[in-house]
Amino acid sequence: IAEPPSPKVLGSIGKDHFLAKFSEWHGVVPDRFYYRRSEYVFEGIPFVIEAACSEVESECGELFHLLNFSPTFDDPLSNTRLAAGDVSSYGFYNFMRSCYVNPLGKDWAGIKQNVVVALHIVSPAFEFLDRGKTRVSLPAEVADEVANVLWAVGKSFYKEGKRRERDAVRQQKIEEERRRTKND
Repeated sequence: IAEPPSPKVLGSIGKDHFLAKFSEWHGVVPDRFYYRRSEYVFEGIPFVIEAACSEVESECGELFHLLNFSPTFDDPLSNTRLAAGDVSSYGFYNFMRSCYVNPLGKDWAGIKQNVVVALHIVSPAFEFLDRGKTRVSLPAEVADEVANVLWAVGKSFYKEGKRRERDAVRQQKIEEERRRTKND
């Protein structure tokens, strides 16, 4: 019986390539680029999972999702529960939004933050859920590994977003107290 292939033979896009392309297309904000790669084997099937996320200088961000080096038309994990760190959500896009990563450049809670984010998963044996080979079904253990990779690149944004929320609540309480004392 042959040994199952190692994830290393699958290849990856790599940190340097993501950084170069994000810089070329959008201008990466210094010290705001994050990358994580994981090699994972589930029941003899190898997976390479990589994610890159960066705040960028351009007017809007962008969201990329790729399977086996090819972009997909829609979020390949839209029906997949992803949970890691303090975030739990369905799908790649919603997970990153829960991390306060705003790849579509919309004003969010008074903050305009342009971010480019990419998720790339490589495997020789995806179980596709549609004929267009866009959405995949991942075993729960693989989905957990995907979530851990996404959490690694989104954690800094999450902490900043939570801090902004706390500051906004604190400021609102201060303003309410000022109004109350002014009316007294």
